[in-house]
Amino acid sequence: MICNIRNKTGYDLNSLLKIANIIICAIGIYLYYKLGSNQYVNEYTIIILCIFCIQNLLILSYEKKRTDPFVLILMIIAVIFYMGRVVTLLYDPWSSILTRYPFTSYDLNYSLIFIMLSNASIVLGLSTGGGKNLNKQNVLTDAYPANPRNVMLILVATIVIGFYIRLSSDIIGRFAGYITGVFIQLHLILLFTFIYVAVNFRKTSNRNLVTLLILTVTFIIFATLSGSRSGLLTVGYLLLIGFLSVKGRIKINKKLILISPLVILLSFFIFDAATYIRKVDTKRIIGSKKQLTTLKNYSIGSKDVKILCRSIFDRGGFLDNPADMIRNKEQYHNVINIIYYFKSAIDNGLTPGFNIFDTPKAANALRYIYGYTIYSSPIHKDIKAAYHSSMLTIYGEYYVLFGGYSALIIFFIFSHIFKKLYLSVKSKDAFLFYLYRALILYVFWLWINSFGMDWMVLDLISIFITVGLFKNFYKMRRRKEPIYKIREVVAKPSY
Repeated sequence: MICNIRNKTGYDLNSLLKIANIIICAIGIYLYYKLGSNQYVNEYTIIILCIFCIQNLLILSYEKKRTDPFVLILMIIAVIFYMGRVVTLLYDPWSSILTRYPFTSYDLNYSLIFIMLSNASIVLGLSTGGGKNLNKQNVLTDAYPANPRNVMLILVATIVIGFYIRLSSDIIGRFAGYITGVFIQLHLILLFTFIYVAVNFRKTSNRNLVTLLILTVTFIIFATLSGSRSGLLTVGYLLLIGFLSVKGRIKINKKLILISPLVILLSFFIFDAATYIRKVDTKRIIGSKKQLTTLKNYSIGSKDVKILCRSIFDRGGFLDNPADMIRNKEQYHNVINIIYYFKSAIDNGLTPGFNIFDTPKAANALRYIYGYTIYSSPIHKDIKAAYHSSMLTIYGEYYVLFGGYSALIIFFIFSHIFKKLYLSVKSKDAFLFYLYRALILYVFWLWINSFGMDWMVLDLISIFITVGLFKNFYKMRRRKEPIYKIREVVAKPSY
């Protein structure tokens, strides 16, 4: 099943995911043998984990034959963030989410089974959506890349607007937040840049590649200083989506695999440092004296490893939120429903600057129906007092929204539509062709890791506006036909 992992161009991502899948499952079995059961994991959880592993291997074998970027994205999320979370709960049974309501190993097992069935439904929908032309290439031999200077300037300007504006007043900061959230979406600009490089990699100078690397590292640093704990993850999945849309299948260089442990350690440090900043400097103004002092006083060496990893495992494990929502769907239905989504989409996306229903986004409002506080209908004022966003994921959201296992039908339909849209993309311009495909993969990622349908409406609005404003700066430029060739065509023969 795991064969031909290496070829002349590198290590295949599909095969690496198979190996990671088996390793995670083996670690889970070993930890259970050494540590035994706890309040979240029992012997049946390990059996389900093994079945989950087998299902992933079968899905990855299917992807190996069909080369489906949607399946690769789904499997990355399933292996790392769901199977991996079962292992971390074995190692340290601590969760800030699963303590909100009574929760047992039976509830976790039930949630894992539903997630496995959901993934099967998604893959089935993708497989029936078609498989031809998934790796269709669109390279214009008579075109050349857009000016790389413009690409870099747009990225620099977006990073500056997105982060340094926090040095200004609250009014300007809120205005800048709206601008970067709708008209100049920073994540989309990063995606544009990565697609530009993927399409024109051989034509991009080393100097421009180094400049891009510096700007990407700058984004991660600024994100960390602002208290964001997902800067490195954001860059990672945007790179993945950008190159999947262009290459179809990703080959990973041996050197990148060798340095991956360093990248993992770096991500741990970034996450922990950002968490420390969020606790100490609540304003999180980039470059402030207090913030720099905070980082200076930050020490990672004196902390207990388990305590250090606790918040990382808790936030990095996507399993907790859907498991909690599946277990307590009656409580969450007050916010996760079509009427609430309609009001939230109107207030947060279609009426900027004022509210009609005073309804915050569902991902922000979930906090107010937890055990900490009791609000039947939170308003924007409540959210501003203590901002918090929760990742619902489609597993938790759709289980609540559609009343349980009927959500499997919706998963099938939506995934089928994603594949149809992906295969229907057409453009004479190479960059736009891959951009439109990447945007569909991007929305698929957002859909799997859902923050709610209302949040998705805002994301779609920002995508349409940002693409409309900036796509022409990245398009391929057609070469003009030489005048003498034109004359050869139109000239009449002389006798």
